[in-house]
Parts: sequence; structure tokens; C-alpha cells
Amino acid sequence: MLWKSSVGEVDIVVSTSQYIHAKVVCNGDPMNLIVVYAAPSMSRRSGLWGELKEVVSGLVGLLIIGGDFITILRVDERMGGNGRLSPDFLAFGDSIN
Repeated sequence: MLWKSSVGEVDIVVSTSQYIHAKVVCNGDPMNLIVVYAAPSMSRRSGLWGELKEVVSGLVGLLIIGGDFITILRVDERMGGNGRLSPDFLAFGDSIN
């Protein structure tokens, strides 16, 4: 995660191999920033959606979450395959809902 210090103060709360949770204060206003870079394989991503859901549920205040989730929500977002969503894709959809 790159941050321009003139934008505000950043304190890293949690840093894992797949996401960084930071507390950011810009112009006196605090917010939570979660930046995701999910593992490319489902087996390495296992548990990520549940972990993020738990982190988000305990937060107070503004939340910005983004990054590369390496997943899809709908079958029409990909080409090829068997026409079904994997359990990992379904868990991702459940988490963001």
C-alpha cells in the first residue's frame, strides 16, 4: 500500500498476505481503509471472505474497501467454464451483501 503523507496520517491495524487494514485520518476525520490483494488460487483464498466480514463487522465509522478480489459475482463476468459459480465466488457475494 502506497500513501502520500500529505493526504493524512496512516496507522496500520492489520497486515496479512491478502489484505491491509489501516486507520486513516484526513483533515481530522478518521476512516478505516481496507486494501485487498486476494491470492490467485481458491485454496489460498480460503477463509479470506469470512475474515474480512468479521473485521468489517467490528468497525465503527467510515469504511473504504477496495483492491483486487480476484473473484466474480455473476457467471456473465467470465468467459468459458462450466456456467456455475464456485463456492468461493458464492462466499464472496455473501460477504459483500
